[in-house]
Amino acid sequence: MNKNNMEARFKTYFIGIKEGKIISSRETRKQIDEVKKLKCQLRHPITGERLGWDSFDDPDDEKSLFQAILRDRKLRVDQGLLMMKKAPFCVITAVDDIAIRLEFYGGYRKTQLIADIRNRRLQGLRLPCFTDRNPEMGGEN
Repeated sequence: MNKNNMEARFKTYFIGIKEGKIISSRETRKQIDEVKKLKCQLRHPITGERLGWDSFDDPDDEKSLFQAILRDRKLRVDQGLLMMKKAPFCVITAVDDIAIRLEFYGGYRKTQLIADIRNRRLQGLRLPCFTDRNPEMGGEN
């Protein structure tokens, strides 16, 4: 398979950031809706249980990952509140419209990987993180 064909199969999606900058809750909601169009092949990192998008975007659970990012953006961007912790965000890797990896970032002093949720084939493999490939995202944001 040639490089162009392989690149066309892989796509990176973001939730909560665009071009390295935090965005409004409205823009974040659009990103969430776009990601939820993908087939979700993510598995719980401990139990191996298959996860659906509702696991990440449960409107009744403000601590679900996507809802936590959305709430942060409502406070941080929409209302302009100063916040002590770093802005959380997600990076989703998809191949052929199937989500195979979700990286969740946040932190207090610097942005760090908090959760790395993968499909079954990727579990246990040493893979570079988004912030390894984009060191400017690992510090202040």
